[in-house]
Formats: sequence, C-alpha cells, structure tokens
Amino acid sequence: MLLNKSVVTLLKIAKIMTNLTIDNQTNLTKCTWVEKNIGYLIFERLTQTEHSITWFARKLHCSRTNVYNIFKKTNLDVELLKRISVILNYNFFEGISAETRSIILENQREWLVCDSSNTKETEEPSA
Repeated sequence: MLLNKSVVTLLKIAKIMTNLTIDNQTNLTKCTWVEKNIGYLIFERLTQTEHSITWFARKLHCSRTNVYNIFKKTNLDVELLKRISVILNYNFFEGISAETRSIILENQREWLVCDSSNTKETEEPSA
C-alpha cells in the first residue's frame, strides 16, 4: 500500500513513539504495538483521516510541537479530549467507557470471590 506524504510523516513520528518498521518504498511492513494509549489512539485517528499535523494543530489552536506532545500522552484533560473528538469526528470516550466497564466488571468478580471467601471464614459452625 503506497502512502501519501502526510501519512508517511505521521508514520515516521510513530516510529519514534513505538516499534514500527517502514521500508524504503514507504510501505507499511510491520507494526507491533505494545500498548495503545490515548495519545496513540489520537495519532491513529489523525492518520486515518489523512489530515496533516499542521492542519490538526491549527484546528486545536496550538503548535505542532504541542500536537507531538499529545501523541506521547497516556492521559488527557477531558475538555481537550472532547475538542479532539469533535475535530477528528471520533468519540474517544466510547473506548474509554468500554475499557472502564470491563475493569469494573472484573473488579466486581474479584470482590464477589473475596466476599464469598470471607463469609466462609467468618461463619460460625452450626451445632
């Protein structure tokens, strides 16, 4: 898949941020992501839209350097994430909500296991 210039620029940034290999013909050959944090998800969405970093910086009313810093972030202010969601026409909160729901369900399962273990230990033997 031959990539356009702005996508190649974004991929070069990704190479710095993650473990990404790009061959000489600017073809994406290998991509192994250790962890997708919010900064990477924003980067990924910007890449999908094929807009440039300059365009994104103008829409956010910030410098390109600040955009690069956003790509490195593991968490963001809610208001900033809301602005980015509108600009990129993508609801980043849905993913966060699903992840949070999953964590809560897992915690509830663990609590149920802990509660049932504690109940058995504290129950008095019947005579």
